[in-house]
Amino acid sequence: MKTEIGKKVKLNTFNGTSKPDDNCPPHENYWKLIGHTGNIVRKSDVKSRALVQFNQNVKSLGLECHNDIENSLWILESDLIEI
Repeated sequence: MKTEIGKKVKLNTFNGTSKPDDNCPPHENYWKLIGHTGNIVRKSDVKSRALVQFNQNVKSLGLECHNDIENSLWILESDLIEI
């Protein structure tokens, strides 16, 4: 998928998989966001990532979120599908 700023996307996988490892700490279980939607707000040339601002409150799921845009995470473009 060619990602563009402003596109609506859905998280299909996280880091190429649909489930976390058994030893994944709860605050890093970003797989909880699979199926959630958001918008691309920035792009990066590093590892083909896009900054996705999710419609879901990421912190309410107990997940860490340190970006300057609330509820946004750098996601591999290959993990996203356009909606």
